[in-house]
Amino acid sequence: MNDHDLNELSRAANHDQRAERMGALWRAAFASGSWTLVGRNGARRFEPLTTRYEGMVCVLAFTSSARASAFLAENMIEGHGSVSAGTELPQDGASTEAVSMPVPAAVDLLDELRPWGIECVLVNEGSGPFITPLSELVRLFAVHGLGA
Repeated sequence: MNDHDLNELSRAANHDQRAERMGALWRAAFASGSWTLVGRNGARRFEPLTTRYEGMVCVLAFTSSARASAFLAENMIEGHGSVSAGTELPQDGASTEAVSMPVPAAVDLLDELRPWGIECVLVNEGSGPFITPLSELVRLFAVHGLGA
């Protein structure tokens, strides 16, 4: 599925949140093959770039490395550049990088971020965004992910 089609699914699901529309959106997102997360890949753990959305702390994920690169370029997040309001760099402000991984690995990693106080994942911020609480991500993947 191309970016345009995924954006259309996102717009439709954000406008009308019926289960079948949301399911189609998540199936397409999980079928993308890999997700790209933005943050710093430290020696002991991945430190994500976060943002606030409706009062919740969200980690950013992108369904393609091109989307992540466009977001980083648009928000001038290169090395240790500036970021948009409400977006937080990893703790020490070190350089930011995009880390791509297979969708199952990304879902597992995102689920492990819950104890850090991260509440949701904001997918494709800047172009066709959609969101889910991290507490729901594993269930969504079990229902709509690979092999479901």
